[in-house]
Amino acid sequence: MDEMKAAEKTKKLKDEYDLVLTPDTEKELTEMGSLAEGIAERARQEEKNLTIVNSIHNLMETLHLTAEQAMNALKIPATEQGIYRANLTT
Repeated sequence: MDEMKAAEKTKKLKDEYDLVLTPDTEKELTEMGSLAEGIAERARQEEKNLTIVNSIHNLMETLHLTAEQAMNALKIPATEQGIYRANLTT
C-alpha cells in the first residue's frame, strides 16, 4: 500500500468514524495493507498459473500434443516449463 492510500484510509477513519490513529496504529495499518497486497498478488499469480496449466491441458487433449509440445506451442520458456509440468494431470 503506498503512502497516499494509507493517508486516505487514515482520513476516512477520522472523518467517517471519528477515529484518530496513533503513529503505532498507522504503522500497523500500513503493514496490514502491504500484507493484503502481497496476498492479492500471490492469488493473481496462482490464477495465471492455473490458466496456463488449463491451456496446456486443453492443447494436449484437443490436438493430442505432449506436454512439452503444448508448452512450446504456447511459447512457454524452457526454464519455466517445469513449474507447469508439475501441475499437469492427464
